[in-house]
Amino acid sequence: VALALLISMPLKFLETTPQLLPTGALLAVKDTEFDYTESKQIGEIKMDQAFVLNKKQQESVLLFSEDSGIQMKVTTNQPSVVVYTPDTLDAICFETQNYPDAPNYNHFPSSVLRPEEKYLNKSSFEFRIRK
Repeated sequence: VALALLISMPLKFLETTPQLLPTGALLAVKDTEFDYTESKQIGEIKMDQAFVLNKKQQESVLLFSEDSGIQMKVTTNQPSVVVYTPDTLDAICFETQNYPDAPNYNHFPSSVLRPEEKYLNKSSFEFRIRK
């Protein structure tokens, strides 16, 4: 099945080491293999990548099959989404979350929750048929 991925306004992605540990660098997606600002087929691409989301965008991630028309829209209040395609499964996963390894980088959004604070991770996964 041919799948296409579109990530609304992911201006940056988190650079990682070969062991997939964040380096702390936020790199522009423009002209990289991670530029999904326009829909593009993902095919056999193996990915485990955190994308920085535009907080002002409601629609964050759009995945669709050009063959069947099935579409999944992911929206979230989280600052990033990790797109993961496992080696052993013919699948794609979307993990809405804070930046990975955030406690180790002061310029990442804080993931510390103080006793008097509340935390809400709001994500939705909406399915429909494209027309």
